[in-house]
Parts: sequence; structure tokens; C-alpha cells
Amino acid sequence: MRNIRNRIRAAAALLAILLVLPFRPGACADVYLNKEKPADWEQRDLLRITALSFIQNDAFVLECGGKTMLIDGGSGLRWKDLTQYLQDHDLLHVDIIFNTHPHDDHLEAVLYTVRNSGLTADEFISPFEADYVCKNDLQRKMAALLQEKGIPFRQMFSGEELTLGEARMVLYQAEKGDANARSGVLRIRFGDASILLTADISGQAQKEILAAYGEEGLKADILKAPHHGIVRMVPAFLDAVAPEFGIVTGRKNSKAQEQFDYRKIPNIWTSLGDAVMETDGTDWYITQENKWAKK
Repeated sequence: MRNIRNRIRAAAALLAILLVLPFRPGACADVYLNKEKPADWEQRDLLRITALSFIQNDAFVLECGGKTMLIDGGSGLRWKDLTQYLQDHDLLHVDIIFNTHPHDDHLEAVLYTVRNSGLTADEFISPFEADYVCKNDLQRKMAALLQEKGIPFRQMFSGEELTLGEARMVLYQAEKGDANARSGVLRIRFGDASILLTADISGQAQKEILAAYGEEGLKADILKAPHHGIVRMVPAFLDAVAPEFGIVTGRKNSKAQEQFDYRKIPNIWTSLGDAVMETDGTDWYITQENKWAKK
């Protein structure tokens, strides 16, 4: 019964989104890597997404219209690095903490940073219920800590919309499988620019999401490869997204990178360094400095 209610809720939410923000065939943004930005770039309204250089971990910071959002944060081994980044950028309070799924390489650093470094948020959002049983019981530990700190917990369902400034996001979630397979996928749009963050979804989940939302729901300029690039993407899913650019939250020579290279899709991997992706809704400018380069 709950799955039926969720399906009805998701369909209604997606219909509302499409009525407000209709899909425009061919609408997309150009992508530039390590290119000089226009002189007035910083004066434009921008969406900025920073992929932190946490190898085999997901951690993204989004900034748009004066609002901020943290998506995942990496494993417990990275919590001091996460704290340092947030402190350096005056982001120990964010509007939203979004967790794609409660595995250590996505949630543990967030838990430690809230507990030990005073990270706060207006709300914490998850596609999983607060008492979801998972490895290391991280979801329930996180929910208890949020209650202690007075941070509201909200479960978000597939097809629902989230906004950050002028950026609009839709959540997709497969119904079957483990926490990886059912991790939350966010399709983010800002003007004509779009990016698909796929968390750790499995091949079966890719097929399920493609069947549920189709090419119109998946098309994106930039694709974050699922599961740190260690698994191959389903060709039909990759066809539907049809990205101009790929990002892998892992190491070079991953299976996902092989797929991107085979299709001649430019790509980067976060083991090289933080990647900053900025768009004015028309163009994407991606900057990545090689942290291993000799100075």
C-alpha cells in the first residue's frame, strides 16, 4: 500500500514539475574545461557545484542564489577534510544537507562533522526513512544526532522536487534493491543547464529509473558516473542521459572512464583534485587544479 501511495505521490509531483518547467527538446548548455571565463562571469546569477577530492567517496557542495547545500560528505576518514573545507568557505551552516543513502562513504563524515565540528542545517533530507536499517546503523545514528541538535529530518520521495535558489532538482529512486541500488539520484536544472548526480545506483536501478522517467527525465549536460565509476553504466541509460561531460568520484582508469572515453565524452576524476562546476544556465565552466602537480 505504501508503494502505491508513493507512486501516486511521485506521479503527481512530476506532473506538477513538468507543468511549471516543461522539457524543451535540445535545450542544453555548452561545457568548457579549464577555460577562461567571461569577464562578467562573477556578476551573473550562477549555480556552483564543487565535487570534493575525496577518493571513492561522494561529497558535493552546491551554492545558488545565496543558498547552500551539502550532498553527502564521504567516509569517517574524511570528516576533518570536510570540516576544513566548510570552515575555509564559511559553510558550517548550510540550508540543506542531502544524503543519497546511508553508507559510510556518503554519510559518515557528515555525522562526525555535525557531532564534532558544529555543522548545522535548516533541514536534513534523505530518500530513506529515519529508522532505515543499514550497515553500521548509520541512518538511525544520524537521525538521533539530528534530533539532539534540533535539525529537522525529512524523507523525500521519488518524483518530488527540491529547490536551491533558482536551481530545481528532481529526485529519482528505484524501488528495489539494497541501499546502493535505491540511493537517491538528483537531476538538477538551472536555466538550460543540467547535471545528473547518480550516487551509487546499480545497473538494475538504472534500467528501472529509465523505464519510469524516460529520456526526457534523464537528459543532462554533465553525468556523475554511478558508484565512483567502479561499475559499468547500462548503455541504454548512458544513451538517454547523452552527457557532454562526465565526472567520476574515484580514480583514473575506472570502468566508467573507459565508457566515457569510448564514446569520446570528456571526463575528469576527483582523485586529481576538487572540481568546480559553474553555470549561468547557458554555459558550464569546469575548473580542476591537479593537486598532485609539482609546483
